Amino acid sequence: NLSNLKGRINEAIKCLNKAIELDSQEAVYYYGRGCCYYELKEYNKAIEDFNRAIELDSDYAIVSMAEAGVTSIKTIQ
Repeated sequence: NLSNLKGRINEAIKCLNKAIELDSQEAVYYYGRGCCYYELKEYNKAIEDFNRAIELDSDYAIVSMAEAGVTSIKTIQ
């Protein structure tokens, strides 16, 4: 059910927040949290996290996925 899914996404956000506290230079944490915010339709927060992931990591896969998230949001808004 939708309520259960939102609860699980919010729990994932809490875990990612803790991970970011421990290592704020790990792009994959920001990308993951951005995906969670995207699912919750919190697009401004998602864009912030996707952009932060792009800033932190020159790994093409992460950058490519984060840029796709930003582009997707821009088409929604």
